[in-house]
Amino acid sequence: MAATRIEIIDPARPGAVPAHMNADIAWLASQGVEVRRFAHGQEPADFTAATTVNAAIQAEGEACLPLVLANGEIVSRGAWPVREQLAALAGIPAPKPAAASSCCSGGRCGG
Repeated sequence: MAATRIEIIDPARPGAVPAHMNADIAWLASQGVEVRRFAHGQEPADFTAATTVNAAIQAEGEACLPLVLANGEIVSRGAWPVREQLAALAGIPAPKPAAASSCCSGGRCGG
């Protein structure tokens, strides 16, 4: 099932968001997927009203964060997804990895 809307509930801990997340979320949005992000410590009213999210936090505490929802359903908890996982959730092709660069030229390294 392809998701047209992905929501991410971040943990309240400062510095808990890995460096790749902002770029991955921006990439996903550039592919036409609606992406919303909430900070547990800053916007609790925005997501505790959602029964699914509230139930997970009540049952598991902050250990379930980050929560990732696709079209309102929890699809990941307690771990940050990578770009390929986000692409799969959204039903779009994953980006191709960059070609490995080589320090060698013409197959002759170091002399």
